[in-house]
Amino acid sequence: MALLVAYEWPGNVRELDNYIRRSMAVCEDAWIQPRDPPAQVRLAAITAGDAKVSQMEDLERRAILNMLEATGGDRIRAAKALGIGKTTIYRKLKQYGLEKPLDALR
Repeated sequence: MALLVAYEWPGNVRELDNYIRRSMAVCEDAWIQPRDPPAQVRLAAITAGDAKVSQMEDLERRAILNMLEATGGDRIRAAKALGIGKTTIYRKLKQYGLEKPLDALR
């Protein structure tokens, strides 16, 4: 279902209807499986998932930066305020390229 929802269906309902009917006629199982949709449908779902991940990473990065600013660059206090461990904040700082002192990040 997620694959079908993620695809924009440029042909609107008619294209979706044709896809469902064709899939029901040729699918090997009683149900349409995730492997059954055409490549462009599967690719749309992957792309949509990637966009959500990058948005979450951007939010996480900004939250870390904001907390570092609020704590005057104190990484341990920032980690506690964010509810994460000190090793996690250091790993996230490295992941997002935020290892430099706070002044250098602005």
